[in-house]
Amino acid sequence: MKRFLNVVLLCLAAGSAFAQSDSEIRTLIGKAELIGELKVNFKADFDVLPVRLKEGALRRLVFLAEGNDVEIERIVVTYGDGRKDEIPLRHRFAEGTRSRAVDLEGGRRLIRTITFHYRTEGRLKDGRAVVKVYGIK
Repeated sequence: MKRFLNVVLLCLAAGSAFAQSDSEIRTLIGKAELIGELKVNFKADFDVLPVRLKEGALRRLVFLAEGNDVEIERIVVTYGDGRKDEIPLRHRFAEGTRSRAVDLEGGRRLIRTITFHYRTEGRLKDGRAVVKVYGIK
C-alpha cells in the first residue's frame, strides 16, 4: 500500500511538473548548474547519463530539450546509495522547452546516474534532439 501511494504521489508530481511560469523557470535555471546532456536518436531508446558525484547533493532537476522535439516516457534516477527513483514524465518536449523543477525523493541527494527512456519526435532533417539536465542544490 505504501508503494502504491508513492507511485500515486510521483504521478501527481510529474503531472504538475509543467505548470510553472517562464519567469519561475528562468529563476530556477539561474540557480541551477548544468550537470549533463544527451544526444538522442530517432528511435524509441534509452540512454544513461552518468553524473559526477562532485556535483554535490541536489534537491531538484530541470530538463531542457534543444535541437529537435523529444518525447520522454520516464526517467530513472539512481542515487549515490544505489536506490532508484522512477519519474514517469510521459511528456513531449518541443524544441526549446523545459520541464518544471522535479523534486527528488528525500530532499538533497547525491546522484550516480539518470536513465532516460525517450523517443525523438521531430523531423530527421532538423537533427537530433539534445536533452540538458540542470541540478538545483
